[in-house]
Amino acid sequence: MKKILAILLMIPLFASSQIKINVYYDGYWGEWENAFVTTLSGGVDQSLPYTKIYGNYSGFCTYRSNFHPSSYSFKFQINNYYQPDKKTRNEHLKTNKWYEYSGVVEYYINDDLPTMKDIMKAGYALGKFPAVQPDWQGARKRTTNATIQIAPYKDHPKVYNIWFEGVGVGIDLGMIYFPE
Repeated sequence: MKKILAILLMIPLFASSQIKINVYYDGYWGEWENAFVTTLSGGVDQSLPYTKIYGNYSGFCTYRSNFHPSSYSFKFQINNYYQPDKKTRNEHLKTNKWYEYSGVVEYYINDDLPTMKDIMKAGYALGKFPAVQPDWQGARKRTTNATIQIAPYKDHPKVYNIWFEGVGVGIDLGMIYFPE
């Protein structure tokens, strides 16, 4: 599959082109937030003006605007993704049935934030979605199985719910499309 690079400028005037992220833990979804990347280094909140994504509808990674895609902070990949035909898409739209796939998630942890739930809680206290960055001292990549759900759609996937380790990450691509 073709890989593309989508630069997502996080300027409020262009809200329709922003991706939004939501997190689920302890039985509740939070609020949808613009996908600013927040790092939690030594108690200092460092927000970047935008983030980038690289990938396609079967999986993509998120990374900081001034880094290479290989320095991603969060990545998922669907193992058995397929593009449903128009009839199937219309049936899912009519019944509001989400597509469900198995896959893998990769993200980074460190000693201060040893689980994704810890990362989410720390970020929520700041009102932002955080990410442990791969270049932090002590950062370790964690890979785990995931269930990826995609909301019904007419032409292209837009909303993903990624479930792993008792938490969920919701990603809304907004008006961002990957070429097929």
